[in-house]
Order: sequence, then structure tokens, then C-alpha cells
Amino acid sequence: MDKPKRYVYVITGLQEDPDCGCWIACNDERGCFSTLEKAQAELEKMSTRIPMSADGLAQIAAAAGQSGIAAKDLTSFTEQTAKMAVAFDVTAEEAGTMMAKWQSGMGLSLDQTYKLADATNYLSNNNAAQAKQIGDVLQRYGALGKVAGLTETQTAAFAASVVASGAESEVAATGIKAFMRAMGKGGSMSEAQAAAFGNVGLDPKMLQKNLQKDAPATIIKTLEAIQREIPKEQWNQYLSVMFGEEAAVAVGPMMQNLDGLKKNFNMVATEANYSGSMLQEFESRSATTSNALTLAKNAALYAARAIGAPLLEPMRTAAASFVENAMVVGQWIQKNQSLVMSVLKVAGTVVGLVAGFHVLRIALAFVVSPILSLYKGFLNLKDESNYSVLSEYDTMLFPTMHPTDGFPGVIADAGIAGVPVIASNWNYAEELIAAPKCGWVI
Repeated sequence: MDKPKRYVYVITGLQEDPDCGCWIACNDERGCFSTLEKAQAELEKMSTRIPMSADGLAQIAAAAGQSGIAAKDLTSFTEQTAKMAVAFDVTAEEAGTMMAKWQSGMGLSLDQTYKLADATNYLSNNNAAQAKQIGDVLQRYGALGKVAGLTETQTAAFAASVVASGAESEVAATGIKAFMRAMGKGGSMSEAQAAAFGNVGLDPKMLQKNLQKDAPATIIKTLEAIQREIPKEQWNQYLSVMFGEEAAVAVGPMMQNLDGLKKNFNMVATEANYSGSMLQEFESRSATTSNALTLAKNAALYAARAIGAPLLEPMRTAAASFVENAMVVGQWIQKNQSLVMSVLKVAGTVVGLVAGFHVLRIALAFVVSPILSLYKGFLNLKDESNYSVLSEYDTMLFPTMHPTDGFPGVIADAGIAGVPVIASNWNYAEELIAAPKCGWVI
């Protein structure tokens, strides 16, 4: 029987583009489209409760799809990873890649992956190690750690101790890898390695077996044996011979604080110790002003998209119609260029006359306004008898463009005197002059 086809749609920019989504893996073409639409709606809604743009959430979903996360788990995985991004202070893409590699590399269920994020955050809060540093070590070494006998949370505890002792995440991952590889060699150790282990009272073959039974206890026992049997000034020498130079660089500083390693292993021994730690960190960081503003922005965008969604199809239809009509007009213009040029010349003449009128109007404003101001100074309209003098005029010209002419009293005076006013269209002129009965606004 043929295997069902799988389709993957790669669409990014969810926030800016209404046509976009994320990586969606499904078993038939119809399912893909329905899942895509559902995922888009869920990611948009998710952005209203997590301070991350829908575009950032789409990046997480893309990393999840690439790593093989099932479509049915995509929403919950994206939400947990987004919360981890906020809690660990990493980008959406970094969080998506990190959690997806944890899940696929160490063969974890989604529930185990989320619990590992809790343990990582809890260890970070209790060590001089950032959650993203511990997470990076898990990303680099977690799979091999499980083969060597460590659980995922025990590997996180070991990583937190090494990073807290001063190692960068890449150095810590390489050093832990070399350390655990040497611990599990058993009878395949070199003569120098076997002799060094023998000098501290350890049997390489028994060490190999015990590592699979109780890796944390075996690691502690080995390091304590070196502390007990070897002078301090020779610790690095023995670490180099027993585990290799890379392990000595990473693990050597931790020899000063084995109690910290014991404490970290004990922290992750009981799930109740770290359960919910990442969620608490997420909620704490989400309460900041910047994240609150991000949530407000996301909510506004969500509302805008909800309002605009019904208009998209009519807009697409109108756009298509506009393009079609524009093409028809363009073709007609190409065929009738002589006629078009004649029309443009006539239009240019008309536009020139209109422009000339407005230039003249502005010029009159500068010339006539001072004269009108002088006239008003001579005519004292506080004396009501003077309105009879004003009424003898046929028209008042008021071509002002002055910024302080907000409510010209002279227009009101002309109205009282029954003189029509011709005024420029400035500020409140249209409200004062009822055209054409009381004048004109031009």
C-alpha cells in the first residue's frame, strides 16, 4: 500500500501579510489548507496573551514543522516554546530551534520536553548560569548524555554546574561529552587512562556498569576519589589523562565546588521541585511595561485583522477590476495619442487661468488689506450711526490670508450694515458668509 502523501507549506510574515501562515505537515491537500487556516487563527489569537508578534510565533511553528512536530501538537508546542522564549530571554527562532532539537534529539515526548524547560529554568534561578546557556548545552550534548546514562534533567544539572564554574556553553558541551565518553569506555581505555583510574581506586569496567545504573552518583564518586587520592596541584594533570584535555578545561574548575554539583542533581531528582518554574518566569517577565505594551499592540492588530478580514475578498475583486480597466484605458490612450495631447493642452490653459486667479487673489490680499485696516481705523463702528455710512458701499472686499485673522469682526460689521462680502476662503469665512445671499467665498 502506498504511503499517504505529505505536503509542507512554507509561509512566513503572518503579522504583515493576510495570506501567510507557518510550516504545516499533513496527510492530504485538503487537510493542509484547513489546518493552515486554523493555525493562522490560533497564532493570531495566541499573540494577545503572549508578548510576541504573530510573525514570531510563526517562526516557532516553522521550526517545529521542520523538526517533525505533528500538526495536532503544533499549537500547544508553539505556545509553550513562546513562553520559553520570554522566560529564557531568547528570540522566537532560537526558542523554536532549541525546544525542537531537545524533543527530537533526546527522543522526548512533548510533556517531557516542557518539563525539561521547567528544570532548566529552575537550575538557572539557582546557579550563576543563564537558562539559554544550559539550554544550548542540552541542544549540543543532550542526546549523547542519555546514551551515557544521564536523563535529560540530569544532563541539565551537570551543564548548569559546569557553566556556573565559568565555562561557555560550547566549551561545557564539549567537555561534558569528553568526560562521559571516558567514563563509559570500560575495558577499552588506554593503559595510561586505566592506570590513572586505578591510582584513584576505580575499576573502569565497574565504572562503566555503574554509570548506566546511577550516573549522578557515579560521577560524584569519581570526582571525589580524585579529590581524596590526588594532591590538588595534580588534579588537572589527572583530569587530562583520565578524561582528555577538553574535559579538564570544562570540568576542572567545578572540582572546587562539588557540593554545587550534588545540589543540582538533587534539585532535579524530584519533579515537584521545578514543576511550573518556566511558567512563573514567563508570567514575571510578561508583567514588565514593555511586554504589556507588546500585548496591547498585538491585541490591536488582532482586532484590526478581524475587522479587515471580511473586506479582503472585495478588495481583491476591486483591485482586479481596477487593473483590468486600467489596461483598457492604457490601450485606448496608446491608440489615440493625438487626441489626448490636444485635450491636455486645453486643460493646461484652463489650469493656468485658475492658477493666475489665485495668484492675483493673494496679491490683492497684500495690497488691499492695509487699506481696509486703515478704513476701519477711521470709521468708528462703536457708534451705531456709522453703520449707515457703511451701508452706502456696494461690496466689501476681504482677501486676507493672514494667520491671525481667525474671526474677522469686519465681516460681521458688513453683515449688520447689509453689505455683501467677497472674501478669500480663509479660516471661518465660510461660516460667516452665507453665499450667495450675503456674499461669496473664493
